[in-house]
Amino acid sequence: MPSFNIQRLKEAAETGAEEIRGDVTEIFLVMNGVVAIEGRREDVLLAGNTLYFTGRDEYNHAAIRKGTEGYIIRFSKALLYYGDQEFYCSHFATFHTLILKGTAVQVAPSFWEEGKKLCEMICQELENNSDYKMQVLSGMLGILLLHLMRTSNADVCNTGSGNKNVLVHRFNALIEQKFRSNRKVSDYATMLLVTPNYLNEIIKQVTGKSAGFHIRQRVALEAIRQAKLTGASMKEVAWQLGFNDNAHFSKFFKKVAGRNFSDINK
Repeated sequence: MPSFNIQRLKEAAETGAEEIRGDVTEIFLVMNGVVAIEGRREDVLLAGNTLYFTGRDEYNHAAIRKGTEGYIIRFSKALLYYGDQEFYCSHFATFHTLILKGTAVQVAPSFWEEGKKLCEMICQELENNSDYKMQVLSGMLGILLLHLMRTSNADVCNTGSGNKNVLVHRFNALIEQKFRSNRKVSDYATMLLVTPNYLNEIIKQVTGKSAGFHIRQRVALEAIRQAKLTGASMKEVAWQLGFNDNAHFSKFFKKVAGRNFSDINK
């Protein structure tokens, strides 16, 4: 069952941000005020009219200044697949790009009038225990994202040509399916019917990072998730992620994550 949560930033500043577990995407929508995110790769400062996509395992802490207005929306990727998969694939490649880029973008002020209404409707639906709740939430989330794309500036809507964004989306989707067994760029290039050099060129052009970087980061993030959620040992995590040698996994993790595996739960 997909997971979903929405929280007003004002409430999160007073009570602390709620959390849901698992493979979760988070959207920070900041109308005004400040949110400071302590990232695992870099820190991010969000001010008014800002959108930021991230994964829950990609940052340590979000400090929300009192009085900040906006929303945190958290959902498992499965929620977007709850409706029409073709609709998802054709319209949300841009958001896969934003997740991979890990950068904050400006949102047009024209988004907020309808965007706030949609977010409040989502808040109400989340408290509703009627039938088809997840289907309704999936539909509302889709409408919110489409409204965001329609009203926002070129930084959101035109992060690359359509074909490039589709390739980024397909690459990201394949990583989610295959990262436990496939860690070579050439493997993904073969599945996407392109050359490794072309895949690297497009992914780096759109996201600023190489295809290999994103593959390695996804493996490392899963290792962190397993260690935090289940308390699994390095040997168990290494085996789950397809590493036959613990020493190899240890060196891989330290190089990618910048710390030892044993430091995760300290």
